[in-house]
Amino acid sequence: MRRFFAKIEGEEAFLSPSDERHLLTSLRGEVGEEIEIVEGGKAYKARIASRSPLRIVVDGPLSFSREPKGRLSLLFSPLKNGREELIIQKGTELGASSFFPYVSSRTVVRPEGDSARRKLERYRLIAKEASEQCRREIVPEVHEIMPFKKAIALAGGKRVYADEKLSEEGAFIADLLTGECSFLAGPEGGISDEERRMLSEEGYVPVSLGPRILRSETAFLLAASAFLLEEEKGK
Repeated sequence: MRRFFAKIEGEEAFLSPSDERHLLTSLRGEVGEEIEIVEGGKAYKARIASRSPLRIVVDGPLSFSREPKGRLSLLFSPLKNGREELIIQKGTELGASSFFPYVSSRTVVRPEGDSARRKLERYRLIAKEASEQCRREIVPEVHEIMPFKKAIALAGGKRVYADEKLSEEGAFIADLLTGECSFLAGPEGGISDEERRMLSEEGYVPVSLGPRILRSETAFLLAASAFLLEEEKGK
């Protein structure tokens, strides 16, 4: 069943113009078709009452929630060829609550001005579409692209970061990402010694992701999967 984030007034739901076009044109929504509407973190059963004009009637709330109890923040750097978009899409599907894009000393892709604005718009669209696809009740917050130091200070909860120097030893990430937590991995060039010092001062704990050296985007998929597995074990 399709899910949309929309505004509810009384017994009717109102989609954004782009979502309305998507429902009627791309998905070919028909009168009587059932859909799901999300507003304010709550999901509702709804149906298409008419196509022209589009009228969506809300029938009542859904009792089942797909949201994890914990909150996972992912701190990532823009990557070559837009590979960081995978972090947002899959991170959203795996339960991440927020994303902190940062620029560090070894970040290769450094968007500024209009380029940064367009990237942020793209990031937020990906998070919204991924939330609808996997039928979540929230769209994760995607913060503006910011300096490394600011990002690590803003992220909350238990803080950990992937350190490739620990690939042969050190605490593995499993069991560490529970409750409210934040995970950071470096860009293509990794994390500098000065940045390791900054992370330590902010209370971040270095962890191993195993004996293999992973691409940045793969590190986030592993971390988000570990978080979700711990969430599911606790149910």
